Amino acid sequence: MKRTIYAIVAALMIPLSQAWAGNGLSDIQQSPDQSHFIARMAGEANAERILVVDAKAKKAITEFAKPRDAMIDWYRWVDNDRVVYQIKLESDKANAINGLVMVYAMDKDGSNRKQIYGYGLERFKRDTRINKRKEVKAQLEIVDTLPGEKKLVLVAEYPLKKDGLNNYLRAKERPVTLSRLDVYSGKRKTVKKVSYAEAKKMGS
Repeated sequence: MKRTIYAIVAALMIPLSQAWAGNGLSDIQQSPDQSHFIARMAGEANAERILVVDAKAKKAITEFAKPRDAMIDWYRWVDNDRVVYQIKLESDKANAINGLVMVYAMDKDGSNRKQIYGYGLERFKRDTRINKRKEVKAQLEIVDTLPGEKKLVLVAEYPLKKDGLNNYLRAKERPVTLSRLDVYSGKRKTVKKVSYAEAKKMGS
């Protein structure tokens, strides 16, 4: 069910005028056609409430979901209808994020939501008795949304290394994989590998 921005800010006891003026919303990103925008609710208690808003109707049409003990790291429009966002999981270290990520894509109305990359995505059976997860231990950054190639984005996959019992850091000494990622199926195809420094220049 669609919920208006009025209902949301009222439930959170945030003045509508404050929220709509921009003081109650941050990290605003407009869709390419500027018909919708994504925004983060301001304030520590609401920092993980991410809304997709119809700019003309002034209605929040959906809200991002995230698992407990995680944070929404970034979000991005890939076209006028599809949104991609990355979730970082918490660390075993106090008030820290462990580096493992899950990347989701969804249509702007919240439908067709799918995990397309990251931790816990793939499974395989090692033998007849034991099922194991094949975890994608890397962080993702979108390098280019490839406007001429519908459904695909160019991404940089930063490999991770373990730091303690349940914490991960970017392995800057290892090459970064540039891939074309399908934001509907999650399939990706390697383009090439580059150094960490090269990848950061491309993403800046």
